[in-house]
Amino acid sequence: MKRIRLFLFFFLLASLLNPSFAQTQPTVTVTGHGEAELKPAEAVFMFVLERQGPEIGQLFGWVDGLSSTFIDSLKKIGIPKKDISDKGNIIIQNYLGEQVQGNISDLYKVKRQIQVTLRDLQLLDKVRNKATEQEITQVNGPIFDYPDRGMAEETARLHAMDDAKKNAMTQAPGMTLGTPQVLSKNVSTSLASQASIPGEMTLSMDVSITYPLAGKSDSNLSK
Repeated sequence: MKRIRLFLFFFLLASLLNPSFAQTQPTVTVTGHGEAELKPAEAVFMFVLERQGPEIGQLFGWVDGLSSTFIDSLKKIGIPKKDISDKGNIIIQNYLGEQVQGNISDLYKVKRQIQVTLRDLQLLDKVRNKATEQEITQVNGPIFDYPDRGMAEETARLHAMDDAKKNAMTQAPGMTLGTPQVLSKNVSTSLASQASIPGEMTLSMDVSITYPLAGKSDSNLSK
């Protein structure tokens, strides 16, 4: 009982000396939006050369010839040999071919995959055109690589925090903003409206933040 009385005594004393002690600290909850550019460092294509027929030797000859011609055309537009990977031939037995006078046609199918790593993204359309010229219709990609995504997210986060802080100052003029508490954040990407290179994205971040409020503001508002 004595402890309870002692606690109540100090609580009442603190309340008298500082009326805000017994009150709930006011807060303001705001949202903020930030964006950053996200540029790819490279892109990867996978081209598939394919033909089927009853003579395996002829199929190999056709695929080998097309592969050589296509690779040479890529080198001529400036893609180095080290960025072109020829995956070789894949033989697929196709027993579901049509019956022609008792014989099975299209008994074999030969595929060849050529992977191209594109570091100069300005060549992207030229690579596509070379594939079209060689009548290569199976094209997978490009798949873009974004090694600086972490940096872009941090930039967007800082912009979003700044935007939220401005919104809080607008909603609570003349008040000091305490240490912010991030309630939620959402990250999304979209194609850049004015891309300088193919594959450029805009990374967006939206945050929801609660700021505790104090009395008169000073020049060093918390971020």
